[in-house]
Amino acid sequence: MAATLSAWLTAHPPHDQTYVDAPTVGPPEATPPCGLAELDVQTTGRRCDSEAQRWALGKIKNGLLPSVPVITILAAGAWLLWIAELGRYRNGTGILRRVHDRLRRLLGSSAKREPGTAPSG
Repeated sequence: MAATLSAWLTAHPPHDQTYVDAPTVGPPEATPPCGLAELDVQTTGRRCDSEAQRWALGKIKNGLLPSVPVITILAAGAWLLWIAELGRYRNGTGILRRVHDRLRRLLGSSAKREPGTAPSG
């Protein structure tokens, strides 16, 4: 194999290719907005509170605020359904009235006692 490769390289010499050493590129000098060195407020005079609050508020703004209208609509819908059910309960119809009546039948006389009286037993 070596003889074959040597013969082929002799028959096909490489073109004039000059290689220039590429400059070494390291990672960029990145200074965190608030690193451990800045935590010493007496030495640096810099506090991380404002940067941390700005980051947290940005996360809340981007993550939570888009869902506020949906949460509001769902809460308003649940409130309206609850108000409607309470109205049906007062009229003697509705799911709450049926549950209340079934509980009274299951519990028997203890559910029919007068308000303000102590339970027997």
